[in-house]
Amino acid sequence: MIWLIAAVVLGGQEAPGPAKQLKEVADRLHETVIEVHGTAAAAAGVETPTFGSGVLIGGGLALTTLHTVAGGGNVEVQVQGAGTLVAKVVGGFPQIDLAVLRLDNAAALPSAPLADQPPAVGDALIAMGTDEDAVSAVGVSVAAVNGDLLVLAGNRRVDSRFWGGPIFDTQGRLVAIVVATLAVPGAVTASSLRTLLQQTAPK
Repeated sequence: MIWLIAAVVLGGQEAPGPAKQLKEVADRLHETVIEVHGTAAAAAGVETPTFGSGVLIGGGLALTTLHTVAGGGNVEVQVQGAGTLVAKVVGGFPQIDLAVLRLDNAAALPSAPLADQPPAVGDALIAMGTDEDAVSAVGVSVAAVNGDLLVLAGNRRVDSRFWGGPIFDTQGRLVAIVVATLAVPGAVTASSLRTLLQQTAPK
């Protein structure tokens, strides 16, 4: 498997300031971005293969989009440096299209630290996702904060490659996950992610 990291483009140029910091974050944390392979239910009970991005968050857990793993069949993830791992869906939240995965033998893998505070309007961030064994990274900014949802802006489209993938701030903190359920490019903030994880914790 070959893993590449795309150049970070923010404001139309690679260069000093936030873009340089975000490029350093991408270089440091791209190993936390995973490929997720699952199934989705189709007509007549037939299951179709699905593919999406996800992120390792520690303790053997990962986050991804729910529609990628909604078929209920086998879920596998490709992890840089660890190959293919089997995963189990331990939490699903259809209202925001997010799922929590538990990976086999993954407790020691690198992970993304959740941010304690949401970003502010205008903050420079980096969205990351997978596409054909490569990790793509693109600079974005916060156009608006609506409760636990961020509206994103940027010169490059945050497309389906990034759904389920992480958004980091310039300090390398996981501030949000890109979701496909919003009408505009957007993401669910870390505070909401923390609540979801608490709901899926073993009782």
